[in-house]
Amino acid sequence: MPGLPLSGTESLMVLGALVGLGGLVGLGESLRAWGLRASTTRRLVHTGVGLFVAATPVLFGRPLPVYLLAGVFTVANATARARHWWPGIHAARPGSWGTVALPMSVIAALGMTWSIAPDRLFAFQGAYLVLALADPAASWVGERSTRSGATPLNATVPGSLTFAGVAFGLSVLVLGGGTSWGLGAVVGAATGAALVATSVEAVSARGWDNFFVPVALVLVWVPLQEGTLRIGALGGALLVGILFGGLAHGADALDLRGAAVGGLFAASLVGLGGTAWAVPGVVFFGLSSALTYVQDDRHAAAAAGVPRRTEAQVLANGGVAWAALAGSAVVPSGGAVLAGGYAVFVGALAAAAADTWATEVGTRFSTAPWSLRTGRRCSRTVL
Repeated sequence: MPGLPLSGTESLMVLGALVGLGGLVGLGESLRAWGLRASTTRRLVHTGVGLFVAATPVLFGRPLPVYLLAGVFTVANATARARHWWPGIHAARPGSWGTVALPMSVIAALGMTWSIAPDRLFAFQGAYLVLALADPAASWVGERSTRSGATPLNATVPGSLTFAGVAFGLSVLVLGGGTSWGLGAVVGAATGAALVATSVEAVSARGWDNFFVPVALVLVWVPLQEGTLRIGALGGALLVGILFGGLAHGADALDLRGAAVGGLFAASLVGLGGTAWAVPGVVFFGLSSALTYVQDDRHAAAAAGVPRRTEAQVLANGGVAWAALAGSAVVPSGGAVLAGGYAVFVGALAAAAADTWATEVGTRFSTAPWSLRTGRRCSRTVL
């Protein structure tokens, strides 16, 4: 591969990987043409790709070739999805971004593990073992447990229980073989990882669990390995997340999926960030919710059909801050990167707070607003 900083051996291995993965997709297409259900061929290809990703540290001596493969398949799968190619992996869920999200997640996971320190490879490999095996198993069980469609959390109870069980078992194997932790630490970390991964899988829509599940697992295991997160703190963070999500949903501030995502964010703030990161989050969400309640009775609004905030709104308000927290949680301690991440975190929350307050206050006035772009009166819908 001229022009690429790959050795001859690496170039041949990358070419072989492209041919092999292409052959896997081709196998899925052939099996579908022979009458196998598209959902089955999709699971087959998903499992094969996930296992290949988990094996890449054994096949390659450095992460660069894996970055290259992930980039190629991100573009290829996005193109195939847009043009309705490869129905063996796209026909079962035409609205899903899962085939794009998976290689994208590899880029993120590599950046948090192998590119920083080789001793984090257990987290990278374990995350993709879970994705490769737990996700298809949950899909298979969920498909057979109901034909009535997804629940509000985009998952069935039997499917989620299956995912949690497989994720726990694989986590025990990965942590037991890849770390020097004692049995209690392995079981505790595996339990926490399974709960986090199952929650993320349940709330992720349109195939984005293929991105968020491995990233979430890395964000649990790496801080535990580095000593910046303890098993007890992980359990406490999960309890805080459950409490926050339950209160937010019970108060009609968030719908079910929004409450689940908000609970995961709250757990991340407490577990990964600590007081310095949790306080700005509490201030933002607390004051924003207080303003909403002062201006309007949420229970009356819900009774009148006014929708509660969704997971999309939670991510719109907290997504950038969440990403900054995640990045800071996996970089080596101290330094300008950590300070920069915290600055981005606080700045993102401040911007979201300004937007929320402007919306809550501005909508209380009956007169038409002024557009800052044109200087003229306009409808609220075009702001």
